[in-house]
Amino acid sequence: MLDELHSRYRKYDQTQLRKLLGNFLFHGDDVFKTVRDLSGGEKARLSLLKLMMSGANLLILDEPTNHLDIKAKEVFEDALLDFPGTMIIVSHDRYLLKRIPTAILELNSDGITTFLGNYDYYSEKTAELNSGKSYLNELGRISGSAALREAEENKAKTKEERAAARLAEKQQAAEKRRAERQLEKAEQDVKTAEEEVKRLEAALCDPAVYSDPQKGRQTAQELEEAKARLDEFYEVWMELMQ
Repeated sequence: MLDELHSRYRKYDQTQLRKLLGNFLFHGDDVFKTVRDLSGGEKARLSLLKLMMSGANLLILDEPTNHLDIKAKEVFEDALLDFPGTMIIVSHDRYLLKRIPTAILELNSDGITTFLGNYDYYSEKTAELNSGKSYLNELGRISGSAALREAEENKAKTKEERAAARLAEKQQAAEKRRAERQLEKAEQDVKTAEEEVKRLEAALCDPAVYSDPQKGRQTAQELEEAKARLDEFYEVWMELMQ
């Protein structure tokens, strides 16, 4: 994969290409995989990287996040946000549509309606339009100023409820992403601490260490400190898993 990109995009050296591949979650020996050995999600990420490197000013994407996990989706969306050109996206991924688009086009039996905003704006406006239709129908059935005031109050209440629901949804999504990042960091901390404990245990078995009392004491102390850190990281990880 690395050699293919290098032969196709000569303006990038291999160091730059490895960094770009890393930004799209290709790390270590993954960069030497052949394209035919990639999974569906990996191929999708590689295709996006090629598009970004091609210098194109227009991307047409059909359900681009279908084969991506949460982490890959975040990388994909960040890459789209950095893309300087125009994008046309067809997707059922509401979170993607909330982050990326600046306009939503709704196709129905009456033609195409354009909403200049993201999916939240589109949802709010379509709800208002539907509410307006219901409001006019209600006015057609009920006469008098009292009925008019009642309909206005109901409309305002519905709008407040929608705003509260949108805020709760955003807060829930943000909390979920924050919890995922915290858990990922805790898992990495545990892994790093485990590797340090193994390294120090192996060092104590080294003749150059245990035959030197000073080195032996220092290594033993470092081992105890590493085990203490590992216990702390385990506690944090277990709390996040609950």
